[in-house]
Amino acid sequence: MKKFFEVIKKKWIADTTRLILLVAIIILVYILINVLVGQANLPTFDFTEEKIYSVSDESKELIKDIDQEVTLYFFGADEDTSIIDFAKQYTVINPNIKVEVVNYEERPDLYQKYNVSSAEQAIAVQSPERDTVLSIYELATYDYTTGETIDLKEEKITNAIIETTVAEKPKVYLLKGHE
Repeated sequence: MKKFFEVIKKKWIADTTRLILLVAIIILVYILINVLVGQANLPTFDFTEEKIYSVSDESKELIKDIDQEVTLYFFGADEDTSIIDFAKQYTVINPNIKVEVVNYEERPDLYQKYNVSSAEQAIAVQSPERDTVLSIYELATYDYTTGETIDLKEEKITNAIIETTVAEKPKVYLLKGHE
């Protein structure tokens, strides 16, 4: 009986040691893969039917030939939000477009320059010639007839990029009183 317990102890200790070592290796590999994937700028895949998480072909055509440096400053956003992931798609389309998440403690000068409060969420689009600021509330609207929220982030961001990079803004004149 004594021999039986000794065999069980030795086998149990050996099996437990192997199990702990195997679990530690699996956890280490998992962490390593997450770190490597996080550092790699891999393209995102959008499997939704309407492609709501991807930049449309029309926007790609509009921004692919921009030859100026454009920076999208995100105020009050976290690095892991969907709007940042969406904006990073612009950097893949055109390397002249940069995305930067701004923290109030690190860059209060940008908050002051664009007149954004520390509690506000906004996007500043800056090119060498012009800049514009979008409130986070401008990126969506609500249709009261259908009860749906309409996502406008692609339209607003693309238009802001184009607005800040065009050489000359067109002027529109309206005449009144001449039918």
